[in-house]
Amino acid sequence: MDCQDDSVFEKYQVAGNIANKTLKGLILNCKTGKNVYDICVWGDMVIKKQLEKVYKSDKKMQKGIAFPTCISVNECVCHFCPLEKDEKMVLKDGDVVKIDLGVQIDGYIAVLAHTLIVGHDPETKPLDEKASTLFTAARVAVDAAHKLIRPGAKNSELMAMFKNVAKSYGVSCVEACLSHQMKRFVIDGNKTSILKESHDQQVADFEFELGEAYAIDICLSTGDGKTKQGEERTTVHKRIPDVQYMLKRKTSRFVLNEVQKHFPALPFTLRAISDTKQAKAGVIECVKHDLLQPFPVIYEKSDGALVAHFKFTLLLRKTSTMRMTGTDSETALFKSLGELKCDKEPNEELKKVLALSTKRKKRRKKRKKKKKKAADGDN
Repeated sequence: MDCQDDSVFEKYQVAGNIANKTLKGLILNCKTGKNVYDICVWGDMVIKKQLEKVYKSDKKMQKGIAFPTCISVNECVCHFCPLEKDEKMVLKDGDVVKIDLGVQIDGYIAVLAHTLIVGHDPETKPLDEKASTLFTAARVAVDAAHKLIRPGAKNSELMAMFKNVAKSYGVSCVEACLSHQMKRFVIDGNKTSILKESHDQQVADFEFELGEAYAIDICLSTGDGKTKQGEERTTVHKRIPDVQYMLKRKTSRFVLNEVQKHFPALPFTLRAISDTKQAKAGVIECVKHDLLQPFPVIYEKSDGALVAHFKFTLLLRKTSTMRMTGTDSETALFKSLGELKCDKEPNEELKKVLALSTKRKKRRKKRKKKKKKAADGDN
């Protein structure tokens, strides 16, 4: 079954609502003096509490975190999910924070990412032109992606659009940023679109189809968009299906058993393993033999670069391309940013995309014209 099915669509809706509510709470928590560790723990806790309230009659239904709460600050692009509290990880005014999380109900996944500026007050300190241009470009890219993705459209068109946005606004698409088709219990399906193609990273062409679900990932930078792996411990992993290996270390077997039992298909944080000390030791052999896929902490290489990250879930339904996550929070964000000082505008090609509707016109059945009877023939 796909998102055209009403029962499946409802699960996407509920998962999306929980993701959206959690995001709103996390935004309120991202204040000066707050510790990143506490915020991540709080986000995961809120998701779990909300999941307890839905589909309570179905005891066998699987519900859970599809991607652990990550809080990445400034040049850090994504996947920062610390295992313990560190006083160095305290937010301060002006920090650019990226929030990333996911929720699943019965295997149907809703993910999102959002960017905000800690302590920003447009009245006392309006955004400078550099930040204004970045956020304007991000808003255009998000809107254009939503409108461009429809049955029959190609991922090559989507990638060309992102390239066009970056060129028009003088920003960079961040490399290695992938958008994936999502299926039941699959967060990274084979249909993949990349934000920025390179000689080393390319994807196969495909068409978007009715009934599909996608995680659309958009990450823009005021730097050159090149990335590097951070020095922090990688704490987010995912079980790689169908890979088997006889692990030698006891701690490694402990980790794999926990993963098989609680996180057999979707990403998890080592903090969710019952014994974190064993998890830190045992995960090494699991990754070495490709039993687990690591999600390393990623940074923009350019010093002082600003990075904006937005991700949302799209469903390609018969009536429209429906966005399930992030819309309200983005509306509130751009309202809170105040007037953006950006002297650049979408070019004509982008304007055509932005003018598209996400809804699809219903085909009208042709009515047969009734032939008028000749007056003489009736008589």
